Amino acid sequence: MAKKIANLIGLAGQSCAGKNIVADLLAEKGYAVIDADKVAHAVLQEQGEAIIERFAAHAEKRGLRLRGQDGLLDRKALSVLLFLEPALLAEHEAFILPKIEERIRILIADALLEQPNRPIILNAPTLHKTSLTPECSFILYIKAPFFIRLIRGKRRDNISLCRLIARFLQQRDFFTQYLLQNADIVSVVNAGSVQALRKKIEHILREKGF
Repeated sequence: MAKKIANLIGLAGQSCAGKNIVADLLAEKGYAVIDADKVAHAVLQEQGEAIIERFAAHAEKRGLRLRGQDGLLDRKALSVLLFLEPALLAEHEAFILPKIEERIRILIADALLEQPNRPIILNAPTLHKTSLTPECSFILYIKAPFFIRLIRGKRRDNISLCRLIARFLQQRDFFTQYLLQNADIVSVVNAGSVQALRKKIEHILREKGF
């Protein structure tokens, strides 16, 4: 059984539910925040050539070009390809996720070394796909009503409603995955103001001893 890191808090939840708002609120409180999406972006850039070599032929069959005009990996084209080809998504995750997790573990170790008692927030939308889940003291899972998420997503990402709904459907079993891993998970519904969300988060943190 993995040993828990006492001051490591996982932050996950539904797309467009408000995870980043929670991360910002906790950063204001002085918590160290590790943004897994930013880590993933950096790792994708570093592994761009390897990814192009792996998937360029598949992309061409779909009329996609993985190498952008700047010669680098076109992340948008990759995301379209992986959305269309679940088998390729699984192959990509098997290749890239261990590298992302390794980088995150380095950041956690650095944060613990710098300030051993400082709470660490791991903002990771797909935390359940890593081995870090059981090491979190608990997980904040942010939720919001479907139509509120739809409005937020349309405003934020400027993509079609069909793409947004498809993204939401892809994530519908995420909460179940945490339950299957016996994670200590606390759900938070973000359907009101930022101030209301702040109060909910602070109440949970007090209950958890933070």
